[in-house]
Amino acid sequence: MKVLVLNAGIISESELSANSNYQLLEFSGSNNFSLLQTPTEPQKVQLFINGNKAAFGTDFVIDGSTLIWLGTFNLENSDIIEAYY
Repeated sequence: MKVLVLNAGIISESELSANSNYQLLEFSGSNNFSLLQTPTEPQKVQLFINGNKAAFGTDFVIDGSTLIWLGTFNLENSDIIEAYY
């Protein structure tokens, strides 16, 4: 699966395996998000906030099946949060 990423006005392609999971996450005031499955390689999780790619280890981390937003900026209820893993 290919994902188009818009970052600073530049569109790039990101390659995902055919077995990748997609999950739309909803912000409800907590920086912890439950993933439907535990990623086998957490460092390969791709997270997008309103189409902008977040960096693993800087913007977010994974603990089991929990994605933890590290708060490099505050999330809002209107944000579109997408995870591919």
